[in-house]
Amino acid sequence: MDIRPATTTDRDAVIAMWQATDLTRPWNDPVADFDRAVAGAASAILVGEALMRAADPAAAIGAMVRGPELAGRHPGAGEEIA
Repeated sequence: MDIRPATTTDRDAVIAMWQATDLTRPWNDPVADFDRAVAGAASAILVGEALMRAADPAAAIGAMVRGPELAGRHPGAGEEIA
């Protein structure tokens, strides 16, 4: 597995993972949360990919988000793993 920082091209795949693993909440916009974490100076989303398909954004097999911008918005005090 290759782990790298997420980019905007990963948005759909990461949000789909969040939804599939029940990490989204009706009161939070997952697109805004993703964009906030990717753009934040103290936050990041890391994406894990299968090495043989790493050039394809749909190949994401895991994601982690960390940052103070998300604390209190989701369970885990700003940390999510899908």
